[in-house]
Amino acid sequence: ADETHWSIVQAMQTEPDVSEMLLRPMEAVACCVRLGWSCLLVGPTSSGKSSILNTLADACNVHIETLAMTTATDVTELIGCFEQTDSSLALRQLATTIKVVYDGLCAHEHDGPGAMQGVHKQYWRVKKALANELTKSPVCYNNERLIADIDVLIGMFEGVGRSVEVASISRCRQDFAAYKSSATSGSPFHWVDGTLVQAMERGSWLHLENVNYCSSSVLDRLNPLMEFGGELVLTECGLSDDSSLDAKPRVVNPHKNFRLFLSMNPSSHGEVSRAMRNRCIEVYVPAALSGENRSFGSKSDGVATIDSYTGLW
Repeated sequence: ADETHWSIVQAMQTEPDVSEMLLRPMEAVACCVRLGWSCLLVGPTSSGKSSILNTLADACNVHIETLAMTTATDVTELIGCFEQTDSSLALRQLATTIKVVYDGLCAHEHDGPGAMQGVHKQYWRVKKALANELTKSPVCYNNERLIADIDVLIGMFEGVGRSVEVASISRCRQDFAAYKSSATSGSPFHWVDGTLVQAMERGSWLHLENVNYCSSSVLDRLNPLMEFGGELVLTECGLSDDSSLDAKPRVVNPHKNFRLFLSMNPSSHGEVSRAMRNRCIEVYVPAALSGENRSFGSKSDGVATIDSYTGLW
């Protein structure tokens, strides 16, 4: 099982470009990743906060999304908002999710040599039909043959998928339901998930850079998520089922691989709220080396930059 796991892990293209002085804070951040704790990296500009997260993401073979926060950042950029309906958006999203599930199934071993034979044949049939459909303008939602083929393919995914693909297949089924509902929906607007919600559902990492730049009211929206066993309640997107008497707002539970990181430079734009800092493990990243330690890297304008260090990983 271990050999199969490591055979699908993508190797780093280059050696990690971090200095020796970052190994201690990197160890602390790695401990937070292992325990599932949110982490707040504090340090001056160009001290290596992003380098630490990118190096750990490469080592863990996960995707990390970086969102630079500004004074104009609104909570809709994190959780999502209503946008005008795009006739091809639902179909493109479904095509992307199908490819993710298929690639995940191909990366794992299955019982018997013919277990995936039918999936391969059906996938390439659906992929060709999707490519032809996306070239049309406007996209035709009443393609009953394409809907039937996709339904059969997802059923095959569920038949051969193991526990590691359950979340991806569930997401594929949700996107398929959204695609079918678009054909009957007469509303010109639909809800689009923000960067935070997408990362929570897909199990990727999210780095909120310069969190002290944005309003504290935006960050306080994340407080319920950063509790132990926390979740995110999306009251902004309406009720889950308007026809039901016990309709409830949408609740997003984070994927087990989801991790949230925040970074800030306290000397540039103040601090974050005490409530936010109490929910994070704060890790200090010192400034870049200079003076007698300049031999670790090259000097640019009298300051040794973190990207120029030659310290080994």
